[in-house]
Amino acid sequence: MRDFVAGSLERIYPHKEEVSGDILLMIGRGSFSRVPGIGGAGQPSPVMARSMLVTAELYQKNHLPILVAGGVTFSNSISETDIAMREFKNLGIPASKLYGDFNSKNTVENAKNSAVICGENGWTHPILLAEAVHAPRAAIIFRRAGLDVSVYPTNYRRELIHHGSPLFAVIPAASNLNDSAVALKEWLGIFAIKVGLQ
Repeated sequence: MRDFVAGSLERIYPHKEEVSGDILLMIGRGSFSRVPGIGGAGQPSPVMARSMLVTAELYQKNHLPILVAGGVTFSNSISETDIAMREFKNLGIPASKLYGDFNSKNTVENAKNSAVICGENGWTHPILLAEAVHAPRAAIIFRRAGLDVSVYPTNYRRELIHHGSPLFAVIPAASNLNDSAVALKEWLGIFAIKVGLQ
């Protein structure tokens, strides 16, 4: 089940070693605000941490500015963007290279706010760094907001080529159920966009 629902999304945008653009636009994808971090409260979720690692690696290659499309889920939370920008600074990325969307509550708001920030700074071709399973829906939403994005998948939930025992592939496991649930949400989101509900 997981390999079908997640894998079918993760194969839509194949990984590319080289990608061109004028801004690294990273989607947040979760954080923990009430835990200690280095230099302040809050840590990225495992998914967001992987996206940050890939973003930092690309920054080291091309030194493009970074725009974090994060935000807050709850009113008393520290924004994903605040956490990510602090961590990027801790990694030695200059503050002058960091931009953020601090107020969004979902991907649609991320896209709208990012489009405004890109327009204000003259960026016309963002490299959209998104979790592989989230990338197809995110690309639709960001393009609908007027951004000519190139997609760079960051966090894979499964092997692109299945290996191992077929028996273990059908035995229920918590991680498989979680991955399937995340992927089904993405497929439902894509369907909602297609029929005009989002």
